[in-house]
Amino acid sequence: MKKIGTLLLLATTNVAMAIPVELIHAKNATPIVPRGGVLMVPLIAETLGNDWPETIEVTLEGGQIITGHIGWVERLPQTSEWDSFSLHIRPVQREHNTANIHLKDNETGPVLLAQMPAKSEGTVSFGGDTVDPIWFDLPEVFPNLNLQPVDAAKTYSSKSSYADVLSYPLEHWRRSLLASKEGVFPSTNIPPNEVGKLASIHGTQLWRIGFDRLAKSSRGIAAECRDLLTMTCTDKSTTFACWVTAPSERLLTILLDKNASSRQLAARALNWCSKQQPFLFWLEKVYGEDVIVAVANPTLEVQLVALKWREGNDVPLLVDLQPNETTRITLQRAHTFDVSIFGPTTLRSAVQWLDIQIGNHAFGVPVVPSVVVALPPAVQLQPLFPQWSLESIKAQTPKKIPNSMAT
Repeated sequence: MKKIGTLLLLATTNVAMAIPVELIHAKNATPIVPRGGVLMVPLIAETLGNDWPETIEVTLEGGQIITGHIGWVERLPQTSEWDSFSLHIRPVQREHNTANIHLKDNETGPVLLAQMPAKSEGTVSFGGDTVDPIWFDLPEVFPNLNLQPVDAAKTYSSKSSYADVLSYPLEHWRRSLLASKEGVFPSTNIPPNEVGKLASIHGTQLWRIGFDRLAKSSRGIAAECRDLLTMTCTDKSTTFACWVTAPSERLLTILLDKNASSRQLAARALNWCSKQQPFLFWLEKVYGEDVIVAVANPTLEVQLVALKWREGNDVPLLVDLQPNETTRITLQRAHTFDVSIFGPTTLRSAVQWLDIQIGNHAFGVPVVPSVVVALPPAVQLQPLFPQWSLESIKAQTPKKIPNSMAT
């Protein structure tokens, strides 16, 4: 009998229960909502489980009832794509289970989306909760930060190399920002389902509000922020993304701080800009007597790069980086002292460090030995990593290999 009770306990632990609407609450009691725009707020429930409702009633302060849609934010599988996006949202499915979400995970899980009526104000109630949104007036378009007026006859068309990532609902705002940068109308291509549509609109509306506020404080700083979020570069005939990825959420928090004065808003945004690193670099050849370093300059100005081996007293090699181009630099290896006379060497002792400086940005890059010596009974090879992605190369940290694929 005791064994049967234990099995029943395990069953109730692993098999989640349907979530009653009255047990649903908001994670954020004061979400930012555009007047006449889209409300999007992460949800929690008093009990963990699956079978979330697809829609729930949302009651406005004046008593008006509208329909809210439940979406599910999830992480996408790791891919080898350069500009792969990590999060996706889709309509909630019966198998989506909050019991599978880590307690410290603040990115994935259920969210409520609802189209607010015009001139919305006051509290909003749904499930068993009432939230008090921070309301913002919604500008019709992004501020024009270009010298020329917007060409209403043209619609933005994203390059094939990064069109897929911009099609994700949670990244759709960047497509609209790219259109604003090019001085054309944004594309009307949005997801077919209601959840994806509302999420796309919500993200774009928040960034539109943020840039409208910043442009009123400083058009120059607003343009610099926009450029960092939309930077691209070319490598021969290929255009690829170089824009800021994860830290962009920090900027949005700054832009939507209602307590910040105009001067504070501009100063904090400028400080954010100063911490971003627009240049990309990677090693294309490491074995032999010379190495090849590729450096992408996505800015509109010629930049000077200095390269120098950390060991030795060689004069730094100075190279001009042309705007919006990728430059490949061949560098002779530094002659180092043979430390093997002091005993067995390791991979760490044989690694050479290459110092790279572009403007105020300085980096140290480890370079493997010029040759791999194979002696019985085995040879130690360098670790194998997946291809670089935009996010990993900006952090100069290779993507982790899943344990199932490790060798």
